[in-house]
Amino acid sequence: MSEIFGYEIPFEMPEDKPIYVRVLGQGKIFWYVIEGLPQAGEACEGIMIECRSECDRIRQLSIPGSDFDLHKPISPLSLGFFSNNLLVLQSRLFLIGGDVDTRKYGNVQDETVGMGFRHLNLANKSDWVLEGGYQDHQFGGAAVGHDGCFYSVGYSQYVMRRGRWHWERLPAPPLCWEDGAPYQTRLLGVTEKKLIIYTMGGGVHHANVMLSFDLESGKWDEDFLDDNFWGEWSTGVLLCNDRYLFTFGNRSPKPSMGKQPPHEDEEEEEADDSYDLEKDEEEEEEEVPGIYVFDLERRQWLPEPVEGLKTNGTILPTVYKPNPNPELCRPRRFCPYLFQIGNNDNRRLAVLWDSHGRHPTSDLPQCEISWSKFILNAEFTTTTTTDQTIHFSAHLLSNGFCPLAEFTTQVLNCAVRF
Repeated sequence: MSEIFGYEIPFEMPEDKPIYVRVLGQGKIFWYVIEGLPQAGEACEGIMIECRSECDRIRQLSIPGSDFDLHKPISPLSLGFFSNNLLVLQSRLFLIGGDVDTRKYGNVQDETVGMGFRHLNLANKSDWVLEGGYQDHQFGGAAVGHDGCFYSVGYSQYVMRRGRWHWERLPAPPLCWEDGAPYQTRLLGVTEKKLIIYTMGGGVHHANVMLSFDLESGKWDEDFLDDNFWGEWSTGVLLCNDRYLFTFGNRSPKPSMGKQPPHEDEEEEEADDSYDLEKDEEEEEEEVPGIYVFDLERRQWLPEPVEGLKTNGTILPTVYKPNPNPELCRPRRFCPYLFQIGNNDNRRLAVLWDSHGRHPTSDLPQCEISWSKFILNAEFTTTTTTDQTIHFSAHLLSNGFCPLAEFTTQVLNCAVRF
């Protein structure tokens, strides 16, 4: 038994929610599902025998419309297969935005028909059903809020309200490029009152900026939650009455270097304190991928990641040396994903990331995915008579690894069933 936030929860939990994975390949979109091991007598169609896990299996799914011709796209107006968000609601897959064929609408951005999307019912293996109208880049994640509404994020942010099949565009965030173009945005989470996103740039020395949209007033909050954090971050998990946002990042949110280069309008008082790039490069500390926690009440990151998960390339990705100049783009190390997988326990989570390999016999490109499942624990420490600090750790439940089919190149989306 484990004591978690005051509750005793057994480690022998009911079956986890399946994780659906959409992968880009040559001439084909590959679909997979990570799920529990089969019961005796259960059919095993599409099982990936290369999967290495004691508790899970991976099946390749046969989804209609997965084949495509790169030279003859579905629509001449197509934005490509990188521009969809994936959402799974019960037995239905949703692909939001992107490559929906909207020629019957002339691709006019008519808000009365909303953004285009498609959905497919896995239960009866039907074909995709097209809905909505115009195309839009959607790549930053999608989620279901406490209010039952769907939310989707890309260059623009959208909501689909309960009982409607219509994506409504939200007001533009109060942050854009000098020419008025929007920043790329990624979804971090949806609380009872807020939609939380971050922009890829726009902050101090082109850092990320964390923004919040008030769902009641329909307006963006004037104050940024954070405008000086770095890295690529998954859609997060909110716990403790929506106070703590857990998100899986490819590095620590704050730069590991001791100093940042000064602003253009700043002059440093002493020459010894000048920003020495070569010196910092030599002294650069390793960046640690992990699950980091943002305190929404205090508007700050907790100083350490969730402990208990090793950065050994199996449980979590390995540490790495970042580019010492924060104004240069860092190479993309992996795509981080974080999920709530517990059917009866919202503190039962999983992380997933991809890597790139070669097929052992054909030497063709081959995408590889790794995942870990764990339960969160929390400990409170009293620092003063009125203040407490909280420390989060994880108890590892299982992990897995699987090389996918030949010609697979990268994970496009992952999602668990809502």
